[in-house]
Order: sequence, then structure tokens, then C-alpha cells
Amino acid sequence: MTGEMLRIAGVIEHGPRGPLLRVADGTCWRLIAEDTIDHLLGRRIMVEGVRKGGAIDAYYLAPASEAPVFGLMGAVAAA
Repeated sequence: MTGEMLRIAGVIEHGPRGPLLRVADGTCWRLIAEDTIDHLLGRRIMVEGVRKGGAIDAYYLAPASEAPVFGLMGAVAAA
């Protein structure tokens, strides 16, 4: 749904209309980002942003290994 807040991980790729985020199930999201993200191409990243149709207007991008993972500590402790 447009306007929905998203937090999703995937790999950044070049697309015909700009950068794409390919997620594990094969879905591709077009990324709208104010900053250049060429340094993230080919890397697994975490994106936070607002859904706009088939695109994500990203306000946060970081390598997935550096992004905070909420709730993980509780799940690990319970396992």
C-alpha cells in the first residue's frame, strides 16, 4: 500500500530507471534516494523508507551487517 513504512533487506542492483533493491524472494523495488548509493551496488543492505507504488522512498540505507536488528537479541536468548 502506498504510504506504508517499510524496513527491508536486499541487494542493490542497477536498473533501467535507477537503483533497485532485490529481496530474497526475487521481488525488486525501485529505490528513490537523495544521496548517491553507487558504493552500495552489489552489497546486501537494509532500507527503511516509505512505499510509493513499486518504489521505496528511502530515508535510511546501510549495509545489512551494520544495520540494527530489532528483536533479534530476544529471539536468540529464547532459543
